[in-house]
Amino acid sequence: MCVGIKKPDFKVFLEPLVMELKNLEQGIRLVPEIPKYTSFFLIAAVFDKPAKAAVLNMKSFNGFGGCTKCLQLGETLKGKKI
Repeated sequence: MCVGIKKPDFKVFLEPLVMELKNLEQGIRLVPEIPKYTSFFLIAAVFDKPAKAAVLNMKSFNGFGGCTKCLQLGETLKGKKI
């Protein structure tokens, strides 16, 4: 949860995380005495829809072209306001 006038810059939060994940992919030595490197990979993350759009630096899920699974923009239909 963020409190403020505008949305936070996710680049500030994500850059250190991305750097650490890259280090883990290269491999680390779990036991200093054993010269074996173990690699770790991030395979999943859980976000709500607004956070997912912010992390992926894209339009919101309900915005025009906000689908992450296809490239189809869709169309806007006018309807009655309730």
